[in-house]
Amino acid sequence: MGADQLSPDQQAKAYRAAQRGEVHPDPVIRAAALRIASHRVTGAVRQRRFLVVVGVLVALSAVVNLLAGNVSSAVAGFVGAGAFGVVLRQWATARRRAAELVRASDGT
Repeated sequence: MGADQLSPDQQAKAYRAAQRGEVHPDPVIRAAALRIASHRVTGAVRQRRFLVVVGVLVALSAVVNLLAGNVSSAVAGFVGAGAFGVVLRQWATARRRAAELVRASDGT
């Protein structure tokens, strides 16, 4: 059963279960959550690499602006780099929970 065959409520429950790493009691929602979690785990390396590269570029831009004396742009760059750090941490947590869900479904 694909995601398009789930009701919006079921889709939301499947997304939440995958996000939190929960094994949902409803087999339809559990299967959808497992598909979401598996997709997250398989696409993780490319997404992480992208986030790290963009975060480093933003931080580098902030350093260049600071050295050029443009303090306001440097502060904005450091705030942006910090935001990328937070996003990367949240992404890593969601990926870890998805991996736990996939392992739990495999029985390992």
